[in-house]
Amino acid sequence: MQSNGRQAADFLEVLYPTIQAAGLTTEIACCDASGWEQQRERLRDIQAAGAEKYLGIITAHGYSSPLTTPFDTDLKVAETEYSSFDPINYGWSTGARGSQGLTWANRIMNGFANSNVTVFGYWWGAANTTVSTHTSDLNPLTTCSPILQDNQSLLFINNTNTVQVTKRLWAFAHFGSRLVLPGARRISATPMAVTGINVTAFANPDGTFATQILNNGNTTQTITVTGLNVPNTQSAVSGYLTNEAKDFDEVVPISQDRNRIVVRVPGYSLMSLRIAARNN
Repeated sequence: MQSNGRQAADFLEVLYPTIQAAGLTTEIACCDASGWEQQRERLRDIQAAGAEKYLGIITAHGYSSPLTTPFDTDLKVAETEYSSFDPINYGWSTGARGSQGLTWANRIMNGFANSNVTVFGYWWGAANTTVSTHTSDLNPLTTCSPILQDNQSLLFINNTNTVQVTKRLWAFAHFGSRLVLPGARRISATPMAVTGINVTAFANPDGTFATQILNNGNTTQTITVTGLNVPNTQSAVSGYLTNEAKDFDEVVPISQDRNRIVVRVPGYSLMSLRIAARNN
């Protein structure tokens, strides 16, 4: 978005009543600023102009400034676009740090736990590894060379039936609907006193819980999860692990009972747990 907050407020004063007059229930999202702090500035200007009441959701990107503290608003906030632009990287903890799956797992967790977003989105879901050769707009008789892609996508298709999956995709999977259902509510989660451990947790509308444990250190950590009132059945907890060697692979906790779950999280790994609902 090229306009500033004051200009956005002027437009909202026209757009909102137009939508209402048309009998639509469409909500307005604003403003997809290039970075978190740029959107914070736009939101302050919109609020100063008294136009926040016209909005349904606040939207921002993470390019020019990363997600940090929450915005001062009661509206839902969505990070709607974000990616990295270094050469293609399929690794979890290898290759350029900005495109590693581990980096994106941290960014997603930070977005939910510290920036209080409702949505954390990437840029493209899938793309070719090269942009197809095309005819030049300036000279129809001249063709341009293919342009190498970067990390704007989670999946790459090299003009064939072969799909190459980045580890970034699996980072997002830990926060997708296999574990975190539509309508889920994020709940407070406190990491153990070990450097490099990050956690998030969600309560699903069907009574199940999901918690993510990210080990940024290079050694395996034994983690005890408490406070979720685990059902007394062996199948009550499902675990999923992603790292350089694993892609959301199912794993079994070391132990579990009604009051705690014990898991072993390898270094540079993300483990998620799905805890079944209690019947009593």
